[in-house]
This record gives sequence, C-alpha cells and structure tokens, in this order.
Amino acid sequence: MKATDSSIIDDIRRYHADRRPSGIRRKLSRMAEGAFEFFRGTDFLFARAWPELKPRDPGPAILICGDLHLENFGAFLTDDGDFRFDINDFDESVVAPSSLDLVRCSTSVLLAAESWRLTPTQATGMVLEFLDNYYRAIRENGNEQLANGHLDLGSVASLLWATAQGTTRSMLKRYAALKNGSRRIRQRKGRITGIGPKNARLVCDAVTTFGWKQNWRVLDIARRHSGIGSLGLRRFLLLVEEGENPEPILLDAKEAVPSTLRELADVSIPQAENEAERIVSAQRQLQAKPTARLAALHIGDRWYRLRELVPDENQSSLYRLHENPKKLREAVAVAGRLTARSQYRGSRFGSHDRFAELKQWAESPALESVLAAAVRFADWVQRDYYIFLKAYRDREFG
Repeated sequence: MKATDSSIIDDIRRYHADRRPSGIRRKLSRMAEGAFEFFRGTDFLFARAWPELKPRDPGPAILICGDLHLENFGAFLTDDGDFRFDINDFDESVVAPSSLDLVRCSTSVLLAAESWRLTPTQATGMVLEFLDNYYRAIRENGNEQLANGHLDLGSVASLLWATAQGTTRSMLKRYAALKNGSRRIRQRKGRITGIGPKNARLVCDAVTTFGWKQNWRVLDIARRHSGIGSLGLRRFLLLVEEGENPEPILLDAKEAVPSTLRELADVSIPQAENEAERIVSAQRQLQAKPTARLAALHIGDRWYRLRELVPDENQSSLYRLHENPKKLREAVAVAGRLTARSQYRGSRFGSHDRFAELKQWAESPALESVLAAAVRFADWVQRDYYIFLKAYRDREFG
C-alpha cells in the first residue's frame, strides 16, 4: 500500500531528526533540485518500498554496496599508488539480494535520463546496456584475476587519467592555501566551512593518536558538506603532515551510521565492532583495491570512516557525461561491468561462496525483471518527489 502524502513528509522529518540543522537545510535544497537528487537523498524511502516493488526472484543474498547509483562510481587513489575507477561509497553496505543494487542503479538511470531530457526509449536503452554488461561480466568472472584485474574503461578512461594527472600537489593547491609559511584549508561557502576550537581539538587529538605510527601531524581541520544522502552527518576535511612526505595529505572523515536497509526481512548486517568497521570491511571486500588510507576512526563518542580525499568531481563524473550520449552509454556499460565484478567479490564474502548461485540467477529469466522493478520504483520516486517538492515550496520544513 502506498504511503500517504503526510507520512512521506513525516518520514523525511523523522529520518533527519538527529542530523545537524545546517546540513539538513542543504540536503533539502539539493533534494528539491529534481527527482534524481531526491532519490539519492531518500534511500530510506527506497528501503520502505523494497518489499512491495522488488522483483519476484530478487536473487541470492550477497554482500552489496546497498546504495548503487550513477554518482556512486568514481576515480580514486589506492594505497599502493595505483588509480582505479570503481564503486566508491559503501555506507549502506549489507548482505542482501543481488538485485537490490541492480534495481537501485537502474532506477537512478531512469530518473537521471529524464533530467537529461532523453526519450523513454533512450532511457530504457541505457538500463539495458547496464544490465547486459552486468550479465556478460558475471558470465566471465570465473576467477579472481579476471575479477580484480584492470578493466577496459573505453572512453571513461579519460576520467581516470584526469584524476591520475591531478597530483597531490595540484589537489593541495585547490583545497589548501599557503598562509604565513603554513598551509590552511580553503573554505568554500556551503561546501567547506570552519570548525569551532573545541571540536577541532577533539578531532585533532583523535587523528594524531590514530596516526602515530605514520607520524601524523594535523595542520588544519574544516567541516565538509558533500554528496546528498550524507548531508547533515558530521564530516571533516583534514590537512595532515605525514612523516617524511614532502607534501601534506588531505583526508576525509565521515560519520558512520547504521544502514537504512537494516530492518528489511531479506537483509542481514555483516558482523562488525561498529558501523565504521562495517563500512570499511565491505569496501575492502567489494573494491578491487580499496581507497588510500581507508580506516575506521573513533572521534569523541562517534565512529567515522576515514580515507584519503576523493574530490566530488571524481565521484560524479559519470553523471556529467550526459552531454555526450555516446560516451554516457559507454560509461553506463562500464558501470554494469564494475557492478558484476563487485558482486562477484561480494558473493565470496565470509565462509560461503555463492558465486555459482549468483551466476545461475543472472543467466535465468529473473534478471529480466530488474528493469520492470526499476520502472515501478522510478514511478514511485516521481510521486514522492512531487509531494516533497510541494511541501518544500510551501515551507513545511522548518
């Protein structure tokens, strides 16, 4: 049964009750930009609709990202100095039916295509490209080397190489300024803002203690407001001097909270000491190579996922290809193959190897129902978005 207009607004209020008011205002503003942005910011509504709208055969339970969409792919640096293009956000990671991420990503394609003014036929073609490449890659991913080796990125490779060419020094120039002989983080209105001295000391002490082996010394700290779904959570940008390295590094510490999927009947939560460990362990399992300096960090009474900074433009690069439909279609195909590789690794999580089940499911007619489920979800999201937009414009959110 569909929720009433008032229950959607109440759910949005209730879900954000413990978040920072300034972050909530930013998030609501971003969600009002369009149905795709609303979809990204309301994964809890997706979780509520899943039992009713999911495919009849949702696939085997494996470790998944949990929040797959077009802006959850991006380029980043790994610990061994390599550059990768992969899924890069695992805050919602859970053990769940394999189709959940496929339906969610397919839904994001349909919603994004509307904002790009693509025709329904073009949008459907994009989803089929994503699913067909997923299917073909699942059939190929029969060994570890194939699943973890470099992938032919086609035209998307330019996004990766642009990141690789953006050296630490050039990124420092963009995010930090040299003042009176020392570097300080550049503040950007609405994106990177100041932090009070009490919180700064708390964060500084936690980071210095955590990084004592690497001889970390915190040079500066700022609040970072990034993404859509995570706006309102505590998040810090850290400028850190590391041992004998000639240049400081930029680190991103993001508050870790429970997955919105945790209460679903067909979902289980991987065992972990805390939410940050859940996220970090999933990322290490699901990425071919994890993002540099990935770790769980304890600050005050909260846990954070720590990693080297991944700039926003590296994460949303697929979405920005909409001006070139050919490149966009190639990028969606790459996303399908990357999703298959991630699910191959997720099917081998823990003590059980479920890849044979995953492959059998992908080769069955059940995979075809993913598109139908995505269409149902896209319609549902559009309805909820217009209810939200009216309430937002009527200033029903204080």
